[in-house]
Amino acid sequence: MESHSSNMFLYSFLFFLMTLTSCELIHSKHVIQFKTTNAFEVAKAIESNNIRLVRKLIEDDISLLETFEPEFGDDLLNLAINLNKFEIVVI
Repeated sequence: MESHSSNMFLYSFLFFLMTLTSCELIHSKHVIQFKTTNAFEVAKAIESNNIRLVRKLIEDDISLLETFEPEFGDDLLNLAINLNKFEIVVI
């Protein structure tokens, strides 16, 4: 019986790790879409929830807010929403 419990714990833990990793890959894909744009640094700052850096980069170049990634046409606001970074949406 103890072996069954150990196996259940191991499988649960592995499932948790796989879920966590897949979520990170999805988020990274959203950010990677901005790689060919001048707003890639802002996209990475949004992903890491670095509000101070996002604010600084946008203050330095307000035109970054008008950047659209080429694949789907999303802007930085949509990126923040897709990544559930709602603190950044309101700045």
